[in-house]
Amino acid sequence: MSVDQAVETVKKNRDAFAYVRGVHQERHKFISDAQDEITSHERGYGDATRPEDYLREFYAFIDSNINEIAALNIVATRPKELTRQSLREQKLIFDRNNFNETMLQTAWKQMTNEDIAADIISFIRQRSIGDALVSKEERIHSAIIKTKKAHSELSKVQINWLERIEAYLLKEIVLNKESFEAPQFKIKGGYATIDKAFGNRLDAIIDEINSHMYTA
Repeated sequence: MSVDQAVETVKKNRDAFAYVRGVHQERHKFISDAQDEITSHERGYGDATRPEDYLREFYAFIDSNINEIAALNIVATRPKELTRQSLREQKLIFDRNNFNETMLQTAWKQMTNEDIAADIISFIRQRSIGDALVSKEERIHSAIIKTKKAHSELSKVQINWLERIEAYLLKEIVLNKESFEAPQFKIKGGYATIDKAFGNRLDAIIDEINSHMYTA
């Protein structure tokens, strides 16, 4: 059959071709009256399927890289030197390896039945130097309490500043001189005003809080 004859055949039999095309495109639908029922539910952990495997992989990663990756080494050995930049680097490293805080918390709870809202810093330090696993809130509150107890001479104004610092740390992780550029401090005069309130000893107070956050 020539091309011209083929074109004429298609034109004369359009309805037939449309029907055949529709038959091939139609998909069978299966409908059941049975009630939907969940037969099983499993939580995934990245490449792992069980919480113990996820934690084991995380611990193995820490063991292998604690001395190789600066951002991890700082958390384990010099946490007072933490910066926002090192924390960003740390997060990128963990993201690339399918580790995150929420999954670690969930895996730990399923493994131990302990509901501890520990942050990833606590998990790193637990593995690397044997620190107790504690929540970020507990670590910060304990540090502020210890700082208050160490300075019975604190005035009401100074205590109020410590409580504002605690509220700031609950949203952040890093405490240093630059922290007092945050709006909640800057609106009150920033570092200069707060340093004056502490008798020009704010740097020492910052150092003390950081020490208490990472010591038993």
